[in-house]
Amino acid sequence: MVITGNFRLHCRAVLVICAALCVCACGRGEQPAVQSTAKAAPASPPPQAAPPARPVVVMPRPPELKALPIVLEQGAAVYGERCGNCHGLDGISGGTIPDLRFMNADTHLGFLDIVLGGSHSDNGMPGFAEVMTESDANAVHAYIISRARETYTGD
Repeated sequence: MVITGNFRLHCRAVLVICAALCVCACGRGEQPAVQSTAKAAPASPPPQAAPPARPVVVMPRPPELKALPIVLEQGAAVYGERCGNCHGLDGISGGTIPDLRFMNADTHLGFLDIVLGGSHSDNGMPGFAEVMTESDANAVHAYIISRARETYTGD
């Protein structure tokens, strides 16, 4: 490899500039800035605030269950087909959509109007009258009551 005079001159100029920077920095009691090729350890993440506490929801006492096991089986099947995708498998919601086990007395009374008539359509709950019979809706209601009674710890 042949090194030309211009390259030597250029290298000498770079060394002089680096030395001058080092002297200036050291003369003021500072360490010269050295760019390291080693990767710095990642900074630890800032402490996170605790997530907001979920409000405690008290489950209302579910109504008495007045359904035969075969009706509960029908209700579970229809619930799984028509309700479970939004309200949670096995009647247990993930929290975004209402957990039907926590229905209050007024909601139980209006269940058929909600499910078949669409009285809550303004809140995103469509009516299912075109794809569900009243018998199916009553079976789903009984299934939901059975799931609520399994969960209920009051009294």
